[in-house]
Amino acid sequence: MTYVRDRTPEVRDAILMATGASDCAEVDNMDNDALANLTKLDLSEARLCGFEAGDFDGLESLESLDLSYNRLTTLPEGAFDGLDSLESLLLHENGLTTLAPGVFDRLANLKELWLQINSLATLPAGIFDRLESLQTLYLSDNQFTTLPAGVFDGLGRLKELRLEGNQLVALPPGAFRELGRLKDLRLDGNNLSTLPKGMFDGLGRLELLDLEHNPLSNLPKGAFKGLSGTRLILTL
Repeated sequence: MTYVRDRTPEVRDAILMATGASDCAEVDNMDNDALANLTKLDLSEARLCGFEAGDFDGLESLESLDLSYNRLTTLPEGAFDGLDSLESLLLHENGLTTLAPGVFDRLANLKELWLQINSLATLPAGIFDRLESLQTLYLSDNQFTTLPAGVFDGLGRLKELRLEGNQLVALPPGAFRELGRLKDLRLDGNNLSTLPKGMFDGLGRLELLDLEHNPLSNLPKGAFKGLSGTRLILTL
């Protein structure tokens, strides 16, 4: 396990504050429980430009990790390995341009992932495949023009999906087919001119669908079939 004193300075300082230790020697000499019992780590607005795999070693009980409002452009391979208890990961308002395939694969208990207000233009295929517990996914205000087919497959517990404020010109057929528990879907502020037939099939629990501020002009017959209980926000 990486000594606290050898970790990225911003991460080191956040750990010191969270544990109440006065210096690295104190926390490195503590019983391992000092790290293992931490449930929350706040690195927001830390001017963090990057960090290393191993920076979060020993934080096996961590439930919330806030990395928002920093200067991250990439995430290291294995960035979140060992964070088996993590439920909330906040990465919004950084400068992320890419996500490495598998970067979230070890986060089986993650319920909340915030990636909005970054500079992401693409998503690797299968990037969310292992996030079986995910309930909230924010991808708004990035630079997506398209999405990989099946990118949301396996997210059967997802309740909220936000894709507003991107540059989406098309959606892959069946993009939401496995999101049977979805309640809130935001697609407003994109460049969608049409929707694939059956786009919203299977979304019987959907309560809000926002398609406002899209140049929609050619909708297939029955585009919103099955959404009788949904509040639809749409401007044509």
